[in-house]
Amino acid sequence: MSPVGSNPTPSASSDEARRINHRAVSHACAARGKLVTHAPLDRPRYLISTANSPCIHRPCCCTPKRELSGVDGRPGVWAFCASADANGCRSRSSCPIRSVLRTAANGQGPKGQEQTGRAIVRVLGASALVSQGAGDRVVPGRCAAPLADRRPQDAVHAGWPVVRGELVHGGGPNQPASETLAIAMDVLLINTNRMHPPVAPIALDYLAEALAAAGHSPHVLDLCMQADPIRALAGCFAGRTFDLVGLSFRNTDDCYMSGGESFVPWLVQLAAEVRCLTAAPVVVGGAGFSVMPTAILDACGAQFGVWGEGELALPALASNLDRPDRVPGLLWRGGDRWHANPRAFVDPAALPTMTRRWVDNRRYFREGGQLGFETKRGCNQGCAYCADPVARGDAIRVRPPAGVVAEVRALLAMGGDHLHTCDSEFNLPLHHAEAVCDALIAAGLGDSIRWYAYCSPTPFPLSLAVKMRRAGCVGIDFGADSGDASVLARLGRRHTPDDLLTTARTCRKAGLVFMYDLLIGGPGESEASVRATVELMRKAEPDRVGVSVGVRLYPGTPLAAQAADGRLGPHATSLRGDERADPSLLKPVYYLSPALGDRAFPLLADLVGDDPRFFFADPARTDRNYNYNANRLLCDAIARGYRGAYWDILRRLQDGLGPSQ
Repeated sequence: MSPVGSNPTPSASSDEARRINHRAVSHACAARGKLVTHAPLDRPRYLISTANSPCIHRPCCCTPKRELSGVDGRPGVWAFCASADANGCRSRSSCPIRSVLRTAANGQGPKGQEQTGRAIVRVLGASALVSQGAGDRVVPGRCAAPLADRRPQDAVHAGWPVVRGELVHGGGPNQPASETLAIAMDVLLINTNRMHPPVAPIALDYLAEALAAAGHSPHVLDLCMQADPIRALAGCFAGRTFDLVGLSFRNTDDCYMSGGESFVPWLVQLAAEVRCLTAAPVVVGGAGFSVMPTAILDACGAQFGVWGEGELALPALASNLDRPDRVPGLLWRGGDRWHANPRAFVDPAALPTMTRRWVDNRRYFREGGQLGFETKRGCNQGCAYCADPVARGDAIRVRPPAGVVAEVRALLAMGGDHLHTCDSEFNLPLHHAEAVCDALIAAGLGDSIRWYAYCSPTPFPLSLAVKMRRAGCVGIDFGADSGDASVLARLGRRHTPDDLLTTARTCRKAGLVFMYDLLIGGPGESEASVRATVELMRKAEPDRVGVSVGVRLYPGTPLAAQAADGRLGPHATSLRGDERADPSLLKPVYYLSPALGDRAFPLLADLVGDDPRFFFADPARTDRNYNYNANRLLCDAIARGYRGAYWDILRRLQDGLGPSQ
């Protein structure tokens, strides 16, 4: 039997994924009547331009050449700057590329062609535009003084993007014959998520900030907010060109066994549409993609994938499209297989200040009821089922509290006063969680914001709970999973049933609303363990209890490995889904303890009864829907002014509380 699940490492394309990709592209291109053939990466689409030169009101008179023999016979893209003459740059000090483009007085150009009065620049690799800055942001085609006197080494030190380029013929004894060029690339970032209520794509905000800080020009197309996403996509490309197109893929599916909706077909369709609209390279990334990257790349036909965080990888890719082997965390095709470069995890302290200006966060708050922020990355807990360490790393990297405060201030200025952490576990490590709370309190934000957090049941001392409440936290979602000690151990959890009782008392003392999330049906689960778990929840008395049945298998997790080698029992009795046709787990596959089987939902329905505190995704009771995807009740409540974590909005609706209560 084929193994179920695998680590996200390079592999040859599967026949099934290729067929999916071929059908999608054929369908999309048939609708448009053509397929845009991918041009070589060294096509000279952009010309070097000095917009403040005498030719400011007409196209620059630069002349592009390509694939000339050049220095050492190496091919590349060549451009001749016509804004210079034998006496120097006509733009003089206003030209931002003056330190790179110099007069080549009576020099010999490529193939011996004399190019008197022109600087000859060789750009190796992708189509590119020499960076021309306006203030602290690169704007293609615009020219301003801030970069005028920067030497190439200054540009590198300041974080401007570096694309392999050489001034192959300089002018004068003080001008070196070879220099590094700063290149700005137009990068389109597309939010593919269509779930509603809409959740702001924090990753695109962060990626755009990193691209801008590196000197590139990011553009965001948010398909979540488009009534007709395919039409919006076509409109975005009408009359415009991009050097690189990024597709952000956050969720592979709705993560509910009773729902089972996969979002991969939509990504495949979207990637096919993009390939019919542009010849620019396509890169896929995001948390969902990073869990099963090669399978998704095989299905959607993109040229590149970023496995893990993109703040380092995406700017590096934009600057090295011709040398993908240099980009950390990049998956790229070489021959008939995918190659995976080693990942480099971001130090959050090294990230630029997150202004959150790239996404329409005001609208997301209005229609989604909350905005996210991040205080750390990675998770070291080792839960058997969790894909967070696969996608985000198994070491926790903390963000400076001052950076968190700056981001929260930016969101509050946009009207976002109900926030939610995007950390795996806010209280890990404990000292950093306390430092973030102290910073929020010192900044005077505790009375201005209401925020929610995901937390581990331990450690959660009263001192932290009190600080969180003073800092503006009003609710916590704890991943409790089970109230049975043996089931918790099999799931790789570090807390005990008694810890859940202690944490519940702590929350009540601090005045924090809280929910326990349960994961029913894991290894070792039985009717007895389910009964013990429900009884413990009633004893702990959380404000709400979320109940999920079945454990989603993700590649690279311990649970998927156990399923693959048969340690979880026969697949026919323990797995739910299409694992035989798709061992990559691209389609949702769930583990459900054979001791429960089809009895799981009726058993829980009997145990929970009509207790409103239990959110239970029972397929036979759609009125108790706990699946946030396409949840009409939530969308209507947010439209009426409810704000906050979705479980807390549902709680207030059930308890008859108004939007401001």
